[in-house]
Amino acid sequence: MSEMVRLTAKDGHQLDAWLVRPEGTPRGGVVVAQEMYGITDYLKSVCDFYASHGYVSIAPAVYDRKQRNLVLAYDEGPQHNYAQELFNNWDWPAALVDLDAGRTAIAAMLPGNGKVGIVGFCFGGSLAWLAAGSEEHTSELQSRLHLVCR
Repeated sequence: MSEMVRLTAKDGHQLDAWLVRPEGTPRGGVVVAQEMYGITDYLKSVCDFYASHGYVSIAPAVYDRKQRNLVLAYDEGPQHNYAQELFNNWDWPAALVDLDAGRTAIAAMLPGNGKVGIVGFCFGGSLAWLAAGSEEHTSELQSRLHLVCR
């Protein structure tokens, strides 16, 4: 089952996230950090892929801090340039807070002490790497978030 859900980050910011639940009991969870184009159909298909292998997956819409539902085209024109501008000037600590909201949401859906990982592509790959090494998040990440970086 897939749906857009609303999350509340630790700082009170509300953001959307694409959530996909697997059939049956989940094996774990995966936060899918968005690429610089937003929550695209491709990113949704990545969530579908993980769910098809038994993982609850969620892609928090970190761009919601600037503009809700912002999805940019894969092109070599103005939308690509705008995506690069956003990526290069983003509030990275706020993005980590948004990813943590996704982690918190899916961790609550897992049985027992379910594990939650993170993957990212493009902008999201950098976010996944930062999430794994952030001093602010390190103690929580070490116990609850395992990095899978591609």
